[in-house]
Amino acid sequence: RLDRLRLKDEAEVKVYSRYGNIVYRAKGKEINANPWDGGGLPAGTYYYVIDFNDGDVADKTGSVTIVR
Repeated sequence: RLDRLRLKDEAEVKVYSRYGNIVYRAKGKEINANPWDGGGLPAGTYYYVIDFNDGDVADKTGSVTIVR
């Protein structure tokens, strides 16, 4: 579950399927108001990008695996 992130309003989170399709996208306060929990998606590996939209902080990337 992706929630409770303390990010600036400019931050954006995107989660992609292995095919590169965006399965979740939220920006700023919407990230905590609408957290991603992987619901409705099949088992598999998904890839996330947290774009801080801040020249001083590098984007954070990684993967998360859903096991059903």
